Amino acid sequence: MERVDTLYSRCSRNAGVQDCLFLTLIVILSLIWYIRGLGFYLDDYAYLRSLFSAHDQSVLGLTRALYSGVPGTRFRPVEVFLMASQYWLFGAHPLPYHLLNSAVLLSSILLFYLVLREMGQPRLLTLTVPLVYALLPHYSTDRFWVVTSPHLWSITLYFLSLYADLRALRNRLAHIWRWKLLSMISLVGSGLAYEVALPLFILHPLIIWRHAQQLYGRVPGRNMVRQNAGVLLGSNLLLLGLVLAFKVVMTIHLGDQTGLRPGIRRGGGYLDYVVFLVTESIRVNLGTYGVGLPHVVWRAMHLLPDWTIIIVAGFFALIILAYLTYVARQSQLTQPSRATWRVCILTGLVVFGFGYAIFLSTDRIAFSSAGLDNRVAIAAAIGVAFLFVGGVGWLSSLFHSIYSAKRVFCILVSLLCACGFLVINTVAIFWTTAYRQQQVILADIRERIPALSPGSTLIVAGICPQIGPAAVFHAQDLAHALTLSYEQPVLRADVAYWSPRITEKGIAIRGGFYPYDEKLLLYNFTQKIIYPLPDAGSVRRYSQMLNSHHDCLPVNWGWRTETPSPRS
Repeated sequence: MERVDTLYSRCSRNAGVQDCLFLTLIVILSLIWYIRGLGFYLDDYAYLRSLFSAHDQSVLGLTRALYSGVPGTRFRPVEVFLMASQYWLFGAHPLPYHLLNSAVLLSSILLFYLVLREMGQPRLLTLTVPLVYALLPHYSTDRFWVVTSPHLWSITLYFLSLYADLRALRNRLAHIWRWKLLSMISLVGSGLAYEVALPLFILHPLIIWRHAQQLYGRVPGRNMVRQNAGVLLGSNLLLLGLVLAFKVVMTIHLGDQTGLRPGIRRGGGYLDYVVFLVTESIRVNLGTYGVGLPHVVWRAMHLLPDWTIIIVAGFFALIILAYLTYVARQSQLTQPSRATWRVCILTGLVVFGFGYAIFLSTDRIAFSSAGLDNRVAIAAAIGVAFLFVGGVGWLSSLFHSIYSAKRVFCILVSLLCACGFLVINTVAIFWTTAYRQQQVILADIRERIPALSPGSTLIVAGICPQIGPAAVFHAQDLAHALTLSYEQPVLRADVAYWSPRITEKGIAIRGGFYPYDEKLLLYNFTQKIIYPLPDAGSVRRYSQMLNSHHDCLPVNWGWRTETPSPRS
């Protein structure tokens, strides 16, 4: 066990505590400026409406109501339970939801650090990879949108499962089962919360086997590794297969509405889709936020020239630089070599590929640098963090002086983190502004229309459904929000932003088809006027309002229009 102790002692316990406290401080500073202004958006209201309308308001009753009310989530039972539990605890108050999601995000960062530390990596690498991952804007939507909380839980449980397996390797046989049980529970929880991290579990056997060889060597510990291989590796693969089978069966049972399904393309062959997946993932993650990062930062400051955030970003960079410089001085004997940085880059490429591998089985993906669709990059961003740190480390290793190499590395990582902080907080301004606009719209409707009879349909014109990358109201989310506001579960509503199709029986807007009757109303938010729509003639009289458009397209950080899914 001397080799185990030597490998594990590369990062002392005190150093580990210091690094965890530092990472905690950085994550808190990255979100403290916007978290109080976040609210609910889009699908959040669908969940809230189902939960609000449940007759049984216990956790079990809320879970049943959500499970039956939102069929598309049945292959993600952990997601259903999480949303029901949060509603039981917090009701319709958004701040506690975002505080909990932030705590889960922080947990994933700390577990990421502990995994690398357990693997005996040099302290500078062990610290900087989770640090960069914490501040990547690639998956910023997961920070702002409550309904994406299963993404955060999935990644956190993935790291917990990997950490538990690594800890099991260096414990006596009597304690292996405790860590192994934790690993198995975490694997199942991660897969049933969301499937984006599932392909990463395929890498577990390779990681565990490689670490076992480092711990015990090839000859002396071969028997021990072989004896525990079935427990440590076989159980993971078995559970992973069961989780995948459950998702496939549930997807077929739901009529292939969503989730995992065969790669049947609607606009081309499967090979065309694979090329699309590869090229667009590289363009957004390594193009827009890689070589194009200076352009993104300039555009962020141009869109919202908030000098407070810019100044705070400068202090943020100085804090990171000071601590990284301190760590670099403390870890002179374990300074990563050029070969280590190359391995880091290779690891990043592999993890990046596996982060998107789940979408080889489904075409339900679109790519966006700052919009709603960047939420799916949360797993691939782990690989991006390795790539960025490995690239910066390799560049700094070109300096012959160790002192210069360390200084350049610390400066570049600090600048990279400051850029991420600036972009994330700029995008957050759109989200907080969008939620404030929601509150204004809902309050205005309640003031102008004190009561809506059951079965009423309200078409709202004169509002922008989106502010930058953040949604205000698109379609049915307005109906769900009004249900909560009026406390009536049978209201219908839509936003007259997209040009409607007028027929003799009703009007068709993107959110649905609405037949004419006395309860069909058009409310112009700009003019504060209500118009009844009993027939097609009345709709034609107000068609100019229904066809009004606003300059409120999503923010595009890149050099060309954000790429939609091939299915759209």
